[in-house]
This record gives sequence, structure tokens and C-alpha cells, in this order.
Amino acid sequence: VDATIVDVGGFAVFNDALAKLRGQLAYLYSNDNGTRFWYDNRPTLRKLVQDLEQRIASDDVEQEIENRLRAWKKGAYFSGLHISPASSFDVPDEQSVRLVILPTKDVHERKQKKTPAINAAREILNGRGNAPRQYKNMLVFLAPDKDMMQRLKGLVRRFKAWQTIRDEAAKRNLDQLQITEADNSIRQVNQDLLMRLSQTYAWLLSPYIDRDEDISEIGWDVAELSCTDGDNIQKAAAKLESDENMIFAWGPALLRMELDALLWKDKDHIGIKTLWEYLASYCYLPRLKELNVLLNAIAKGVASDEFFAMAERVVDGRYQGLVFDQAIAGPIPLSNLLVKKDVALRQIKEERNNEWESPPIPIAPDEPPTKRGAVKPPAPTPKPEKKNRRFSMDVPLDGLRINKEVNVYMNEILSHMMNLPDANVKIRLDVDIEVPDGMPSHVFTTVSENCRTLKVENFSFEE
Repeated sequence: VDATIVDVGGFAVFNDALAKLRGQLAYLYSNDNGTRFWYDNRPTLRKLVQDLEQRIASDDVEQEIENRLRAWKKGAYFSGLHISPASSFDVPDEQSVRLVILPTKDVHERKQKKTPAINAAREILNGRGNAPRQYKNMLVFLAPDKDMMQRLKGLVRRFKAWQTIRDEAAKRNLDQLQITEADNSIRQVNQDLLMRLSQTYAWLLSPYIDRDEDISEIGWDVAELSCTDGDNIQKAAAKLESDENMIFAWGPALLRMELDALLWKDKDHIGIKTLWEYLASYCYLPRLKELNVLLNAIAKGVASDEFFAMAERVVDGRYQGLVFDQAIAGPIPLSNLLVKKDVALRQIKEERNNEWESPPIPIAPDEPPTKRGAVKPPAPTPKPEKKNRRFSMDVPLDGLRINKEVNVYMNEILSHMMNLPDANVKIRLDVDIEVPDGMPSHVFTTVSENCRTLKVENFSFEE
């Protein structure tokens, strides 16, 4: 039967009917622009594809997905990229950040706290095979979305079905028009697969520990990548950096804050190797991309007079090779120590004072003699020190990261002044929340009662 369709553009119902017939009838053919339809005694390629899709093995589908994931390049963003590990043993325990892309079965769902993806990530994080994992802070995970995974697998089945038809073109006695149709379909489905793969592997899981809570409990910072096409490695790295879940460049002020808060709280120094071991191991510390991030922060800090000093070793309570407020030439040995600023300054002052009590250096005959133990010449009269008696600051806070930001400002800025003698400290919380559609009545009641219970002096709602 040969039927020519003439001017059906104005009749949408005809176009819809033809589209349905074309999709459902196994022997109905059409040309590329849909203006000519005819029946043949051979089934259409679309019908063959539908039949073949049902016979594609699940293992072949998962292998195709894994092969496409392996085409993603880790670039300079991660030290390692681990695709669909069969077990936790397949993920090395090393001191540099590695991205683990979870298998197709380990899917994640939005707003769910217990998912196969989180369970699999936790298993890998806790150990490598039968041995406990040491460097837990060096792992982040990329997981597939549950709903998108089903669509991805369906698309993979279609792709492989078209490939099978094209590979068996001679066996199936395909004409040139059918071969062209198969080639075009393979090209189109392949483009769709690239996009769908990116959209599926969109959940980024970063382990962390809130050290103000239970430090034995691992939490998960879950972020969704905005993906349209291409691989997600660069997008994952950018998201980790923007959320401060992986640090590419670290300032000495932030390093000093971590040292003061916990790492050398009761010590005068800490070994650089030990410091890096801590940072790589414990999820309540910042996650640095690699060791060089720490070494660069140390070099900047030692070159300043604000943060800390560095020494080669400590012998009988004295630091050998002490460096403070000096640029560092060459690589920093991991065997070196970081020394507290006040401890380093105390030793430097003692060494300078001892220089005045040392034997005099031999002098030329025409120079006036200097007696041993000569009195140190008077220092020039110092200028009166400027006294800054008051400090105030106004800084916006991110509502989603308020706890972390307040902790940074307290430790890095306010703590230096709050402990000064007779310091009069007044800190107020200024909050302004606007809800365009208005607050629900139960929220209004809860907030009002809690404010009165907590003795909040000034609070109000406005229309």
C-alpha cells in the first residue's frame, strides 16, 4: 500500500494519529520528513529495536555504563578516580583526595538519609577489605540518581539494540535507506546517552564530622551537580571547592586557627608529617586536595610575622634551625616542626640577649677596646605606641553555613581580644528574615514562644 499525505499541517489530529501509528505498527514505513507513508512485508527497524531491547542482558547494560564512566578523565582535580569498585579493597588508602564513582546499583534519592549510595560509601570509608581505613578524609563519592538510572539503562538498551542491527546489516539484508536510518539513530542515541549519563551521576557525597557533636558519628554533605552534558569530574571538583569540602589553596590564618583550636592546643610545636597525617585521617578537619596545599600554607605562614615558626628539630627544649618571618628557599622537609609564635619569639629574644654576654670579637689595633661584659648601648627612644581601644565589625553570614562561619570569626578574630584584661565584650545577633508569601501560623506561634522562653528582648513580626 502506498499512501501520499497531502497538506495535513493544518490538522493536528491527523499528525498525532500518524505519529502513533508510526510508533506502534511494525510494518508502517515513512520518509524522513513524514510526508509519505507505506506498508512493507518486512518489519520496521524500530520494531526490531523494540524487540532487541528486551533481550539485552543486564550485565551488558552495566558494562556499557561503566565503560562510558571510564572515559571520564580525572584531570588535575583528583589524585585518583575509581569507577564502580567491586569492593572497598579496590579503593586505595592514600594521602590524597580520590573520587569514587559508585556502581549502578548504589543509587541515591533526594532528601533521603539512608540510601544504597550512602551505605556503600560508608562501607568503603570505614575500611579497605578487612583492614580499617586510615585516611578517611581523602575520599569523596559520586552516586547515581535512582530515577535517572532507570532511564539511563533504557537508553543504553536502545543504543545497543541499534548497534546490533547495524552490525548485522548484511545478515538482515538491510537496504541502504535502512543502514542510513541505523547510523543516524546510533548517532542520536549516543548523544542522548552522553547527556543522560551526566544527569544520572549527579549526587556528590562528602563525609564530615561535626566536632562540636559526636566525633564518632560520620555525617554526609550531599550536593547535587547541575549537569547537562560532558563528564562530571570537573563539576564535582568545582562544587567541592565552592562548598569548602575540598581545599585547593589554604591560607596560613586558617591553618593557624586549626592548630590553635585542637591540633597543638596543649603543645608548643607539632611535626609537619604528623599534622598532614591528622588532616588526611580525620573528617572533622579540613580536606586538603594534597600535601602541597599544606606545604604552601606553611611557607606563607613562616614568611610572615603573624602566624608560626618552623624548626628542624628540638633538642633539650631548644629549637634548632628556627625560622620565623623569613621566606623559605627550597622544599619543606616533612620532618620539620611547626612552632608556636610566642614560643619562637621567646627563644629568639633569649638568643639575642645572650649575644651581648658572649666574648668580644677580636678587633684591629687602631679600634678602641671593648671590655668583656660591656654595657649594651642604649636603644633609641621608641615612639609612643598607638592605643586602639575599641573594635567593631559587621559581616553578613550565610544561613546555611552559619555555625561554621561564626566559629571562624570567633577563633580567628574575636578570641584575640575577648581574653584581654578588662575587655568589655558585647555581641549581638542581628537577624532579618523576609518570607514573600508570609509565614504559616504554626511557625509564627513556635518562633514567638521560643523567643519568650529564651528571653529574647527584642523580636517582632511585620506584615
